Amino acid sequence: MEVSVTVYCGANPVDKSYINLSTKIGEGIASRGWRLVYGGSTLGMMGSCSNAALRLGGEVVGITLKRFKNYHNGLSEIIFVDTMRERKKLLSELASAMIILPGGQGTLEEMSEVVVERRYKIHNKPLILVNYKGFWDPLIEQFRRMYSDGFAKDSNFLVIVNSAQDALNRLDQLLHTS
Repeated sequence: MEVSVTVYCGANPVDKSYINLSTKIGEGIASRGWRLVYGGSTLGMMGSCSNAALRLGGEVVGITLKRFKNYHNGLSEIIFVDTMRERKKLLSELASAMIILPGGQGTLEEMSEVVVERRYKIHNKPLILVNYKGFWDPLIEQFRRMYSDGFAKDSNFLVIVNSAQDALNRLDQLLHTS
């Protein structure tokens, strides 16, 4: 089975520690022989993740909007779409599993969609949330509030880890048990 891991993350300039996190994810995906699927940008965490995978000879597929100009020219494959909905659909469809790193509104939206789809059994793919430096703490607390106040059912399908190594190790486990 070919494993494709979609990585959701930001494409803005951020602190080097976040860049290092996404670099480690890209390296880990490529070194395991998995295919990286991501948003196609050359910038920020997206760019560092894809470049790391490519440096190790990994297969990298980018999915980007036709109107975006900062797409990566050196990928194994680049797919151009017209809308964010098409992009999110392909990012999810092409994935065997998903890793969610820190990011902005786009990352938050993408995560929300794949979590809801998993909750309603539209897919059964592993979801790893990397809560690096406590980035997602406020959201994790909001999830707890949703559960405690009865707005959502608590579930353990969103695996929360704190580092790139933990994310990759946990994904190894999940892919070998499913």
